[in-house]
Amino acid sequence: MILCMLFFCLLGESMAADNTSAATGNSISSTSIMCYFQGNMMDSSTELISLDPKEIPCECEIIIYSRFSINKLSVIDVDKTFLKSVTDLNKPVVVTITREDAYNDWGVTLGPDGNAKEVKVLCDFAKATKIAGYLLEGLTPECLYRPFNDKVAQYIIPYIKQLSECCPGIIIGVAVDAHGSSIKNPCMFNFEAMNDFVTFYEITTYLLNRCKPSLYNGVTPITKVEHGAKYLYGMVTIFNVFC
Repeated sequence: MILCMLFFCLLGESMAADNTSAATGNSISSTSIMCYFQGNMMDSSTELISLDPKEIPCECEIIIYSRFSINKLSVIDVDKTFLKSVTDLNKPVVVTITREDAYNDWGVTLGPDGNAKEVKVLCDFAKATKIAGYLLEGLTPECLYRPFNDKVAQYIIPYIKQLSECCPGIIIGVAVDAHGSSIKNPCMFNFEAMNDFVTFYEITTYLLNRCKPSLYNGVTPITKVEHGAKYLYGMVTIFNVFC
């Protein structure tokens, strides 16, 4: 797989991606600009301002739509009307698969053969809404000190394979915890097995540093930062760990 960084993030929560495909239709390239879009923010709070999809910068070649969840019963929760306003932009839209109970739900939902029933639900939804693909999130515990379920890493492989076979050509992304202890742990991410089906990996750098505007206008610097009072974990360091 070719690893690249996502330099632009719109209303989003992470900043890195990796892919191997071409640049048109439902495929992406290593230079494609992905932008997070969190949908109707007023669903969370009336004090928040929702961005009209038409105001998404034209530089955004692929849109990651993150206001989407699915529960243990494989029931989808999404504002289809708002999602349609995003797909109407005629750009590839990749929807994040966020589970109601995050990592714990993956452990309950997945089995040795993946989850053919849920995959069909997702595939039918993709066809009906004309989205380009999915980004799987929450495949590791939110806290590194909590126990992990090694079955998740095993059973996610047939799940991803089922999704790729059910919807040929669909974009499949996997969010990867940027900590080295996760990246290099095959019990959390079996990249060798996933590479045959995964289109890109999103390196979730937003957990590495707290936002400190006095130090950096963002969360994770692209370049390496020297150790000291103003040290921030940078993407160059992540590359070194990943590779």
